[in-house]
Amino acid sequence: MNVFRTPETPRPLHLDFPMALVTMDLSATEMLVYMLLLNRSNLSARGGNWVDGQGHVFVWYPIHSLAEALGRSEAGIKKALNGLEKKDLILRCRQGRNKPSRIYVKFPPASEISPSDQRKT
Repeated sequence: MNVFRTPETPRPLHLDFPMALVTMDLSATEMLVYMLLLNRSNLSARGGNWVDGQGHVFVWYPIHSLAEALGRSEAGIKKALNGLEKKDLILRCRQGRNKPSRIYVKFPPASEISPSDQRKT
């Protein structure tokens, strides 16, 4: 059953969508992958165990898991990851054979920080 939103209605599970992505030349799959990685990086930042020696947050998200989560093919996910890397929105650091890469999620250029996040700094 669909429910109308009221001020008390809890928000459904959602992904962050940086407004700067609207102006970038990204495919739908690239946007979805980026949002899923950004969401995972938010969880990694809160957990504290997913920070490298320089203080940068990273995620591990195997390609088959990304494909399953988004209902896309592994080839489509690989293409999206390559596109995001070329557009400097992520950095992948390979960890060795048969191990998932560390993925560093970067903010798009000219991203504004939300007021709730500004209070944390």
